[in-house]
Amino acid sequence: MKIYFLFVFLLIGLVCCKDYKNPYKEGKYAFEKHCGTCHGNNGEGLGSLITNLNDLEFINKNRNQLPCMLIKGIHNDSSSVFKTRHGDQEMPKNELLTTSDVVNILNYLNYNLWKMETFDFRTIDSQMNRCSGNQK
Repeated sequence: MKIYFLFVFLLIGLVCCKDYKNPYKEGKYAFEKHCGTCHGNNGEGLGSLITNLNDLEFINKNRNQLPCMLIKGIHNDSSSVFKTRHGDQEMPKNELLTTSDVVNILNYLNYNLWKMETFDFRTIDSQMNRCSGNQK
C-alpha cells in the first residue's frame, strides 16, 4: 500500500512539473542562442532589415530547404544557393548546429508560429546531408 501511494505521489509530481506550455524547450534554448539575437526571441525580425519568421508562404515554399538555410546561411552574392528575398541583411552560416539542434529549432518555431506538420529527425538529417554534399 505504501508503494502505491509513493507511486501516485511521484506521478502527480511529474505531471505537475512538466512544461505543458511548450514541449520544445531544447528548441527554444537553441533558437534563442543561435537565432534570437537577430530574429528576436519571438521570431519577429527587425522590419525590412531582418526577416520576420512568420512568413508562412515563404516557409511552406522552402520547407525542404530550411535545414540547409540554417546551416549554410542566406547571402546576396552570386555564388550563394540561398539569397535574401529583398536585399535585406544576410543570415550568417552556422555549421556548428547538429541535426538535433536543427530539428529542435524548426519544431520550436513550428509549434509557436507555423502550426504545420512536425519536422522529423530522419528527414532533416537527409536534407542536411544533401546540402553539405555528403550524400549517404
